[in-house]
Amino acid sequence: MAGNEVEVISHLLEVEQAAVALTTEAQTEADKRISAARAKADAEFKAGFDKIISDNERVFEFEREKISADSERSVKEFKDRIEASAKDVAAFNSYLEEILFA
Repeated sequence: MAGNEVEVISHLLEVEQAAVALTTEAQTEADKRISAARAKADAEFKAGFDKIISDNERVFEFEREKISADSERSVKEFKDRIEASAKDVAAFNSYLEEILFA
């Protein structure tokens, strides 16, 4: 009977070693799959993020140029309106004399 027990224990140890090897192999495969999935997800995120940044930069640049052109146009219209206005030099001089020498 002692020989039978040794064989059973030996067989159980072999089964345990096979289970450990199988578990280790499964964990290694799982780690590889997780790593690959993480790398893929990171790449997809970066691509999406870069696209959003690019789109926003394009919109920003368009709006900046539009605002700059509107501003330049407004300043030019103001200058043109000032230059086109009639100048009453005599009234201006009279006003200055009134303020400065009163």
